[in-house]
Amino acid sequence: MLSVLVWFTLLGGAQAADLKGRVMDANTREVLAKAALRVLPDGPKAETNSSGDFVLTAVPAPPFALLVTCVGFKPLRINVTDPAAILEIALTPDTLRRTESVNVSAGPFAIDTPASVSLAGNELRNLASVLADDPLRAMQGLPGVNANDDFSAQISLRGSSPQRIGVYLDGVLLHSPYHTLQGDSSGASLTLLSADLLEQAELHAGPIPAQFADRTAGAIDLRMREGDRKRIVGRASASMSNASTSLEGPLGKKEKGSWLVSARKSYLQYLIGRTSDLPSLAFAFWDVQGRLAYDVARNHTATLSVVHGSSGLDRKGAENTVGNNGYFYSDYDYTLARLGSRYAPHRSLM
Repeated sequence: MLSVLVWFTLLGGAQAADLKGRVMDANTREVLAKAALRVLPDGPKAETNSSGDFVLTAVPAPPFALLVTCVGFKPLRINVTDPAAILEIALTPDTLRRTESVNVSAGPFAIDTPASVSLAGNELRNLASVLADDPLRAMQGLPGVNANDDFSAQISLRGSSPQRIGVYLDGVLLHSPYHTLQGDSSGASLTLLSADLLEQAELHAGPIPAQFADRTAGAIDLRMREGDRKRIVGRASASMSNASTSLEGPLGKKEKGSWLVSARKSYLQYLIGRTSDLPSLAFAFWDVQGRLAYDVARNHTATLSVVHGSSGLDRKGAENTVGNNGYFYSDYDYTLARLGSRYAPHRSLM
């Protein structure tokens, strides 16, 4: 009888084991805090600490399924067969697209800029301001970069004016890609590009590569990513000033292409309209961006990118508070369309 009691005690201890491990970024290998873990379907839960470590207490007997989630990363479901092992879980950023092929290309100019700094994926969103999802505001935290003020998205390098710093999107020099008031350089501004659509943002503080010779003080090279070629993925986010949503998925069959679209709209003007009487804050904006990529042939890929944004000021109902020579109505629209084609007729010819 004693041996039977001991056997049941050991069995109960095996079923109430603890599962330990660490959660990190699959791209940068940095630890992730506040990641949530849950044994499916309704098992124990845990959360990673500042060091990325977690402890799941009283997990069931293996095998069982474990769901790991974190803001800005794709959810991961894993099957645990050995609860005594220390797990090392790597989460993939939700803006990172995995591909089975590697494209190698070279331009007419060699790129060798040791002074350049790149931001990609969650770095663009984590360094952006809480007020708005602005990729250029993330660049304001890099070494050597100075912001004009807290309300402006433009930057300056080594004391130079923002007009001498070029902003490029997939190699195209942009002219004032901001939500702002036309002709009013003293007002606030917001970049009309969403960080969810960007693969990376690279700052060239100097020396400037030859392909960015149109500006003399520096260049910001923005690269738009492609959509997911395997499945349809959607995400939504909200900040203090706007809400955004994005959707992506495959185009055609056999993963020959992808589509990606994102839209944002501000709601700060509604909040200010009900809490403040200042007519200068009645500012609203919306924008939409999209990209199509399709493999016409094995050696030929075509892309189409479209960016459109609209912003304006409407001080209706505040006629008595607007001073002389002040703005009453203002609209600013921006549209950019880019069609690209990459064709290699032979492996020895670029």
